[in-house]
Amino acid sequence: MPSNGIEPIHGTTRASRVRESRSASSTPTATLSRRTIAIISLVTCFAEMSSETPIDPIRFEVIRNALVEATEEMASALRRSAYSTNIKTRHDFSCAIFDRKMRIVAQSFSQPNHLGSLMETIPRALEAYGLENLSEGDGILVNLPYTGGVHLNDITLISPVYLDSTPVGFVASLAHHVDVGGGAPASIGAFREVYQEGIIIPPVKFVSGGDFNRDVFDLVLAQVRAKRETAGDFRAQIAANNTGIRRFKALIG
Repeated sequence: MPSNGIEPIHGTTRASRVRESRSASSTPTATLSRRTIAIISLVTCFAEMSSETPIDPIRFEVIRNALVEATEEMASALRRSAYSTNIKTRHDFSCAIFDRKMRIVAQSFSQPNHLGSLMETIPRALEAYGLENLSEGDGILVNLPYTGGVHLNDITLISPVYLDSTPVGFVASLAHHVDVGGGAPASIGAFREVYQEGIIIPPVKFVSGGDFNRDVFDLVLAQVRAKRETAGDFRAQIAANNTGIRRFKALIG
């Protein structure tokens, strides 16, 4: 054993392994992860194409990057407009774009565990509410834990995208709200049933014709402790979805 008391393992000291670990962890991986998520999503989007269908790789990359960057711009709008530290500092949110068949085609690199949640929540919420009940400028709010939600604090806003009065897709933002009522501050505690966790929101029209539904807005705020943060975060989600709608329409228009 060396005189400094640090036992070498496989020719390196524990201190050197710590330095190597820190060096490795500082290597940027966000771009790789984001690219992987986007590629998998677009492959799903092209699932109905036959193996004989030619795909221009240059066009594929242009569209892929445009969709991913649109979700990143949504994420930036949400993060910069939000009131709570959950969103502004912890980045506990995600933004995504869906095609008209409700399949996810791009997602921001914010909270990767939301990937599985969004791809289940959006189709089920839209089918439950009814696509025929939506029009341009509308938005659906939902946090049902039984249809893909992680917990009640994760509230999703879904907005349809129309081009020349034709639905062409959807954008969605999911954000962890600081409080949704229930038996403990922040709505997180040792609860025995979901009803103790806070307000449960089935798919409801939260935005109508570009303006939020004041009745639903006031009903939700009446159940929560952090009213200022919650109100600000809801407005930030609306801003994020509006950003996504503009970018989506600019891409396909």
